[in-house]
Amino acid sequence: MVKTKRAVPILCWLLWMGLIFHFSSVDWSGERTASLLEAVLASWFPALAQKLTESQVEALNFAVRKLAHFTEYGVLMLLGYWAFLRGLGYAPQPALRWAVLTSIVYAMLDELHQLHVPGRTGNGAHVLIDAAGVLFVAWLIRRRWSRLGASP
Repeated sequence: MVKTKRAVPILCWLLWMGLIFHFSSVDWSGERTASLLEAVLASWFPALAQKLTESQVEALNFAVRKLAHFTEYGVLMLLGYWAFLRGLGYAPQPALRWAVLTSIVYAMLDELHQLHVPGRTGNGAHVLIDAAGVLFVAWLIRRRWSRLGASP
């Protein structure tokens, strides 16, 4: 039972990396996400969908796509921290450092991978957005330590 408890955080972290890899291996072009966004708006917010101009939909699509990068790597950071802390038994501060490092390196590798996927492009700006998500979650974790009066 103890081994299973240690394996769960590691498996969740690895599965999330696999999910990121899968979605970076398929065409998620701006046009594809724009059509998906338009369909969601039409279904859930029809009055708003009718009022938005084409440029507003483009801006919203851009924001949603960048927020997705920020969020997916924030989640990777959190799962990485959990994996290093609970799964691998690291102390809090080294667990945080390793989670930050591995998450940012994975973001770089993901963008390099996308250079070889038809319909995708690697983008250094995305690495910066991904890193911002990672660092934001790391900051939240550190903030929680200080609120609890814990010393990592």
